[in-house]
Amino acid sequence: MTEALFYRPREGWFGDVMPIVIDGICHLFYTHLDFDDHGSAEVSKQLKWAHLSTTDFVTFTEHATAIPAGAPGAQDLLAGAGSIVGPVDGLFHAFYVGINPHAVAPEREQVVLHATSTDLESWEKDPDFQFVADDRWYDPNAWRDPYVIPDGNDGWLMLLCAQLDVTPARRGGAVGMATSRDLLSWEAQHPLFAPGTTLAPECPEVFVEGSTEYLLFSTYSDRFAVRYRHRPAGAHSDWISPAWDALDSNDFYAATSVDVEGRRMLVGWLATRTGDTDRGRRQWGGDLVVHELKPRTDGSLGVIPLPSRLHAFT
Repeated sequence: MTEALFYRPREGWFGDVMPIVIDGICHLFYTHLDFDDHGSAEVSKQLKWAHLSTTDFVTFTEHATAIPAGAPGAQDLLAGAGSIVGPVDGLFHAFYVGINPHAVAPEREQVVLHATSTDLESWEKDPDFQFVADDRWYDPNAWRDPYVIPDGNDGWLMLLCAQLDVTPARRGGAVGMATSRDLLSWEAQHPLFAPGTTLAPECPEVFVEGSTEYLLFSTYSDRFAVRYRHRPAGAHSDWISPAWDALDSNDFYAATSVDVEGRRMLVGWLATRTGDTDRGRRQWGGDLVVHELKPRTDGSLGVIPLPSRLHAFT
């Protein structure tokens, strides 16, 4: 057990978060890099999925590595962000991006992969599953952060961080879409959102609170931030951009929300800086940060601290 207002792994960096709540326990899967993993032009970093659990976001239980990075030459040389759903017929399903920076066409740099578990502890990679970007809409090498949710009574929806073939390319980021009936066969659809403002809307997700649907994403461009749009639930109308669309500072990143007993928590990471100094270079990964999301009457979102965390201060 580890108690921390801002959790940081003892060895390595805390990255993009994939939360799921089971029996009142919030399991936080996250992308993790070891401190001594610097990578190079010849050797890729060994990005993997680590696993925490908590009931109050102050006390954390650390679990064994969930999804390790693949062997040299494997598609998941880096096991990047995604999401978990289930249990479905006794199985939890993890969807994650396998990144191989050394891929040469026709191989893809980024491919959605799949793993399963019966207990959230032991995971088995699915060697037969690969879901690649559809060239009709999307850049074949930008297809990551799969976020899967139920779609109606008998289907599934996947959102992805994708890119369109536009000029300038730094404004071609889009939230891609795909649908499935069985979680195994997926069909790409036209983009859900193409704002023309970012290279990549990372870690996209949608959720409904009351009568409003929200779209969250993190802008990987010249202004890092967790941002959102909203629209009336079920309307399928254009997304509304609030006057202030960021949910924290530009060092809070890759956050995903999760419903915990009727309260929607926003969990992401705050970038550490070299030497733990304010003027240090911004690093990838850092400390776990959690907020509670609060919808306002006009449809915009606010964030507030969790009481469990405030009570830890004297």
